[in-house]
Amino acid sequence: MVGLMTAMVVASLISIGPDPVAAVNASRWMFTNSLAGGPAQSEVDFGPANSGHFFVGDWNGDGTDGIAHRQGKLITLLDLPTGNVAQISFGKPGDVVFVGDFDGDGVDSFAVRRGNVFLVKNRLASGPADVAIGFGRAADEVYVGDFDGDGIDTFAVRRGNVYFVRNSITTGVADEVFGYGRAGDAVLVGDWDGEGRDTFAVRRGKTVYVRNDFATAPAEFFFAFGKATDELRPGDWDGDGRDTFAVRRFDQPVTPIRAAFMYPWFPNAWFQGFSPFTNYTPSLGFYDSSDEATIRTQIELADRAHIDAFITSWWGPGHHTDDPLPTLLSTTVASDSPDPEMKWAIYYEAEGYGDPTPAEISADLAYLASRYFSHPAYLRVDGDPVVFVYSDGGDGADMTERWRDAETRFGSDLYTVLKVFSGYREVGQQPDSWHYYGPAAAYVELPPESTSISPGFWFAAQSPRLGRAPALFRQDVQTMNNSGAAWQLITTWNEWGEGTSIEPAVEFGTTYIDILAANPPPVG
Repeated sequence: MVGLMTAMVVASLISIGPDPVAAVNASRWMFTNSLAGGPAQSEVDFGPANSGHFFVGDWNGDGTDGIAHRQGKLITLLDLPTGNVAQISFGKPGDVVFVGDFDGDGVDSFAVRRGNVFLVKNRLASGPADVAIGFGRAADEVYVGDFDGDGIDTFAVRRGNVYFVRNSITTGVADEVFGYGRAGDAVLVGDWDGEGRDTFAVRRGKTVYVRNDFATAPAEFFFAFGKATDELRPGDWDGDGRDTFAVRRFDQPVTPIRAAFMYPWFPNAWFQGFSPFTNYTPSLGFYDSSDEATIRTQIELADRAHIDAFITSWWGPGHHTDDPLPTLLSTTVASDSPDPEMKWAIYYEAEGYGDPTPAEISADLAYLASRYFSHPAYLRVDGDPVVFVYSDGGDGADMTERWRDAETRFGSDLYTVLKVFSGYREVGQQPDSWHYYGPAAAYVELPPESTSISPGFWFAAQSPRLGRAPALFRQDVQTMNNSGAAWQLITTWNEWGEGTSIEPAVEFGTTYIDILAANPPPVG
């Protein structure tokens, strides 16, 4: 039966010059030639940002890996460092595809899996599969590498944290079985020490744990590279025989998006009847929200906490919450920014203190579009600028209708996230998403749209409504990570007057930043 199965390559390799999709909405790839961590040595834009089908391989046998992306049957191959691009059609659109040097000629090619049968093509050319083999089970996670150092790539499968390795392209059972890491780890295969044999590494957050053998034992060393939300790919990028890493970084974050409500109204808000209007002492002092050094520190802390975006309170044109926005955005993308991929969205506050008309809302949207929506630091989902909307207890279906009418008047697509109200699921005019804002609740889940967590709620000059409990916050962060919600929201970054801040304070230090840092969100 196996002999009857074939994998078809329906077009020959065709050189096409520069990548036809790299110039628009491209993925950013960053390469390192060291396993010591630190910044990338080189960067390239390649492949569409909305594609998840990327591969690494040596397409010409020169000892240096390149990358490829696949859409349907069409695979676009990028050779590094020459920048040459070619295309090939391979397999069927629904196939699971793997890359390896399956015949030891120094050039990588493709294989597909259907069930537990692997159909291997040894050349980048048309024709049926050269080899068809059975190995493992259809539900296994599959990895490819040269596991015995003979120059030929073969297959391995993982079940839980147990690996089963086959050292030949033949039907049969595993030659080696061992345990490593945890069942939920992301797995990476590479020759980390240049000895000619591939082994396994596992990734948790942005930390990679490496072993150079197949022993059931802890990692031999570990290091951090990139961001927890980066897509990480091993490869030999400089031809020295050792695999290191490339990260694929998205211009906009992908779900789940971890975001924190931010208040840019200082120094004004330090005085609200008495000064300072807070029960805590910020570690940054009683700062100015427009101070660039303060903004850089806040971005650095947020990056450490795996926060993708700030949702910044906005009360309208000319308000003191509007004044800092240009500086917030420009500082984020500046050359000295700690995290130039940080994004910002506005929190439209006027809806919570009145019922603005569609004409008033659309005028505000036009103002925001003219100044902020097109900025590279502004948050977008599916290409549309994101606006969170606060509301009061009396809002209901009429609010959703006013916002839909306002978007029509605005004349451009918007990604609107409204605050929930009683019966919000039943209204006909559903927004793009929903969120909850109530810092007296430690954890609220609104699947599948959002979750919200609060570290505490102690309004200035009042008794605490939600006491701070770091152990509970840690548990809530872990629950949030496992929720599957698209928006994972933190209430708040720095609402000091209400005592809901996770931003460091003299009283609790970096406790909440540290908890978030130790519990990165799952990769989308």
